[in-house]
Amino acid sequence: KIDVRNGEDVAKLEKYLETHVFGGRGVKFVTGGGGGGGPETQSFQFGNTETGIHIVNAATVAELSEKTGIDIDPLRFRPNIVLSGVPAWQEFEWVNGAPIILGAVKMSVVSKTIRCEGINVNLATAKTDSDLPGLITKHYPQHGPYLGVYAKVLEGGEIECGDLLRVL
Repeated sequence: KIDVRNGEDVAKLEKYLETHVFGGRGVKFVTGGGGGGGPETQSFQFGNTETGIHIVNAATVAELSEKTGIDIDPLRFRPNIVLSGVPAWQEFEWVNGAPIILGAVKMSVVSKTIRCEGINVNLATAKTDSDLPGLITKHYPQHGPYLGVYAKVLEGGEIECGDLLRVL
């Protein structure tokens, strides 16, 4: 477990990400405004969001990959949480519906995530290699250029890899 309020834990996280994820490129962990207590606190919010939790369903991404013939990593969508074991596109059914519980955290799913051109950049190559918002709209016109959902925390707690998701 990593406590993002603990400077030593944050340093370990930064080192791990630098070594195992970003190929030796430096990593600086920052928390959102409101005092996370990490080594640096910044306040930033994308203009189209009201909440801080972005959830992406791995099955949705896998289905999109299959339809488009493009190998797409769920991390390309910059989620805070990647779900597995949930049928593709089911996350859209949770918008403005019953709360969900993941681990000890109770959340309300408040909106679908509209996709911008930032997801066109391949994480492995740092090059633009597709028009994913356009491809989502082409292959899934019922969903438009949306993939992922935003959630608002109703009751805080811990989430660990492997925790089960419950829809209340």
